[in-house]
Amino acid sequence: MIKCAPVKILLLGIVLYFVSTSAFLALKVDWFGELNEPEDTANILRYRFWKSFFLVGVFIMLILAIQHFFFNACFALRHLLQASGAFVALTATLGRGGWDIQTSSGKTIVERIDHGMYVISQLGATTILLFILIH
Repeated sequence: MIKCAPVKILLLGIVLYFVSTSAFLALKVDWFGELNEPEDTANILRYRFWKSFFLVGVFIMLILAIQHFFFNACFALRHLLQASGAFVALTATLGRGGWDIQTSSGKTIVERIDHGMYVISQLGATTILLFILIH
């Protein structure tokens, strides 16, 4: 049994984004008990993440394709890593739940997942971009 709440929040976020909302709700009740929070917020957060994931992915691929086919750009691993850093940062920013999941307390599990995943992804994107700039 996992006792550390931040680890539980991280694992719940992974389940919410990559498994299913029903699995998330079952684990949330099992780990934190029945919490008084709207159930549709989890669906909103999941929908926004995947919408931003595909929107940003298509946008970046389109820009790279235009550069390659119309401007004869050649891409090295360094350029693809830079694009992946931008992808992670933009997906996290556009995928936030925002006001649609906001509650008066601001401490629901879904809000904590939204904030935690945003911080983790921004740190990951910064790491990728700094590694490319310094290397």
